[in-house]
Amino acid sequence: STSPLLVGAQGYRKSTYCRIILPPELRFGYTDSLDFKSKQYAERYLGRFLLVNLDEFDQISSNQQGFHDFRYGRRGEVQRQE
Repeated sequence: STSPLLVGAQGYRKSTYCRIILPPELRFGYTDSLDFKSKQYAERYLGRFLLVNLDEFDQISSNQQGFHDFRYGRRGEVQRQE
């Protein structure tokens, strides 16, 4: 799968954009709180919401099991789109 990544300086309203990109009737499908404590929990959230905003993406510790599995796959290899 492919995920967009918005990059910019603080204050460029990236999070605001993420909140308003969905029309009002679909805003139930937005979250900005995702916990990567376990792979199962992370996958459940990713399947439940239309848009997940991960603020400070680079600050998420790769040793958090759910994040590591999400980002690198089971064998520790970076997932790539071909």
